[in-house]
Amino acid sequence: MAEDKTMDFGDYAESYEKVDPARKVVARKYIVELRFMEEQLGRLKEDIEKNGAVDNFVQGRQSMLRESPAMKAYCTLVQRYGDLQKKLADLLPEKKDAQKSQAGDRLAAFVAKGKK
Repeated sequence: MAEDKTMDFGDYAESYEKVDPARKVVARKYIVELRFMEEQLGRLKEDIEKNGAVDNFVQGRQSMLRESPAMKAYCTLVQRYGDLQKKLADLLPEKKDAQKSQAGDRLAAFVAKGKK
């Protein structure tokens, strides 16, 4: 697909290339979301570093310390980010399959030499 060549997969480019062609559409969607999440996690982290993980919540006369909204969003997003990375990893061929494929290729090359 032409879109694949123009899209910046960043650190995920190598993984994307390993995905079975039939699953690349799904992989592309996962990567787009992962890159977005990375950007948002960076922004949230900056906010937490600047303002802290806890803030003083005031409602009327009541005041209390609470987890900052940025910290709460960061924790939730980092969990979802990990889940999505796992889903992307599940699209990759297993090492055993790759090793079997390489062994099959070597065997086929050996047999082909013998037929000459």
